[in-house]
Amino acid sequence: MNERFYDEYRNSVNSIKFPENYKEKILSALSEDFDNAEKKSGVTGKITSVDLAQKSRVKFIGSMVAAVLIIAVALSVMFSVRNLTPPLKEVRFTVSCATNLSRIKGARVTFLSKTGETLKDKNGKVYEAYTDENGQVAVTIPSTEECTAQVSLDGYITATESIDNENIYVSPVMNEDTYRAVLQWSEDMDLDAILTVTASDRVERLDYFNSDIENKDGQVIATLDVDSDKPDTPETITFNAEDGAVFRFSVASYSSLKEGQDKDIANSGAVVTLYKGNECIGVYNSEHKLQGNVWCVFEVEGDILRLCDYTYTVENMKDVK
Repeated sequence: MNERFYDEYRNSVNSIKFPENYKEKILSALSEDFDNAEKKSGVTGKITSVDLAQKSRVKFIGSMVAAVLIIAVALSVMFSVRNLTPPLKEVRFTVSCATNLSRIKGARVTFLSKTGETLKDKNGKVYEAYTDENGQVAVTIPSTEECTAQVSLDGYITATESIDNENIYVSPVMNEDTYRAVLQWSEDMDLDAILTVTASDRVERLDYFNSDIENKDGQVIATLDVDSDKPDTPETITFNAEDGAVFRFSVASYSSLKEGQDKDIANSGAVVTLYKGNECIGVYNSEHKLQGNVWCVFEVEGDILRLCDYTYTVENMKDVK
């Protein structure tokens, strides 16, 4: 039992109002029954030792009844309070930066119900916690609630993730015309994020082999922030969409293309989160995809975002469009 339970139990017991002089009333009623029985039997006069014994039994029985009454009420209150107190569970995860994998200290974590409301206890107190110096957080919440974790910190875009995730990645705030795509997956395989930039005079691709793309003036317009080969860390690409160019973001199964494994996108549990400026503008998953080792997710052309959302198969990484 926790401290909150004891407080509720104590308050409930203190609020019980027993009848005034309830012990005396019980004894009086039993004594009256004894006297009535005595009158009906016609036995009056001198009190015998048997009479005294009977009266003693009456008092004893009355005390026992009063004690049982108190215990019954107390137990009823205790079980009522336990029913009012939902079962709890501890939630643990680590919060890191999506662009460099550094641990985030001091991030505030709250929880949203399935209807989008902030989760609170019956006294109106918000369930919350803050990440420690290692970016870790542990907080106890009702186990009966279906909820998500919301992570917020100045300088980062607020993230809402499943409480089942062992790692949550938050994205730093960007300029209003800057995009960031964060790829995560759940299965034991290697996925690659690929950004293809097509302009009138060139076609360039950003992937694990080429980590930057420059424009014709030599300015970096796209960067592979993080390259990963395992599902517990993301792949992250940040880019500035210039006019006159199409930026196409795709996900390829490196496990299928390079390692010869039968691991297509449809079985990867891949999720792409797209940010722009200081907000999340889209979350796309591969659960419903058909077989194929490449998933074309979206295109950005200037201020226009187009969802592609189709899969296809290639024999070589260079064939990713």
